[in-house]
Amino acid sequence: MDVKLRRRSSLSILGLLAAVALLPVPAAAQTGPGASPLLPPPGESRLSLSLFGGWASFSQQPVNDMIRLENLLLTAPADEGGAGLDKGLDQLTDGITFGAEVRYRLSPRWSVLAGFERLSDRTWLDFDFTFDPGTGPEECSIEYEVDAWPIYAGMAYSFRFTERLTYRVGVAAVYFPSSRLYLAGESGSLPRIEEEGTASGIGAALSWNGEMAIGGPLSVLGSIRLRLGRVGDPKDSSGDTITNPYTGDVLTIDWSGVDILIGVTIDLF
Repeated sequence: MDVKLRRRSSLSILGLLAAVALLPVPAAAQTGPGASPLLPPPGESRLSLSLFGGWASFSQQPVNDMIRLENLLLTAPADEGGAGLDKGLDQLTDGITFGAEVRYRLSPRWSVLAGFERLSDRTWLDFDFTFDPGTGPEECSIEYEVDAWPIYAGMAYSFRFTERLTYRVGVAAVYFPSSRLYLAGESGSLPRIEEEGTASGIGAALSWNGEMAIGGPLSVLGSIRLRLGRVGDPKDSSGDTITNPYTGDVLTIDWSGVDILIGVTIDLF
């Protein structure tokens, strides 16, 4: 039996190290009169644009529970009604993320912010299965995919650390518009089965950021963000809710997880 497993999902170790390296070390704190270039003088505001990318994890427990049940059938012996594969589908747990954030400083310490990011993961399995010993193996495939473009808005408080380094903590509300769940399967000559549903919901995020000036209006940033958000009842184009065919439960898309990000910030004015 020829089995081919493919999955697009990775963690950049270099990105993790870079993000952690930008986070402050308390022993380096500066309390003298020197002002950080990232903290404007009192009474002045500054608008900044940040572009970032990195790795994002997410729970997706309801969908992964369905994948686990799917794998029981895929790995069960053929004489017990399964496909007899050595390995089933990977679970949906993480992926590469990217996005942008606009921050407006109300004071040297307080700022408001808004931004968006991309979240997605996909797992699929191509394999050969013999339905009828007289006809030989037929090509089969199974695919699961989730994706979203969450947007967020909130506030952050900044701390001066050195002349070139600041850090800040932030809290934000998150909105998940049209989070997508896609399921597809194909078994030999049988018609392909596809389901695609979308749902919207709200969540929250807590972030810790380190930012270091590199000259002029530019600075580099590293960020760790804790995200909470679960979107329920994805509906297809006809308005029907997508359910778990094994249990009958309504599926939810769970984006709760952690982001590890690196990027660049440009001070616009």
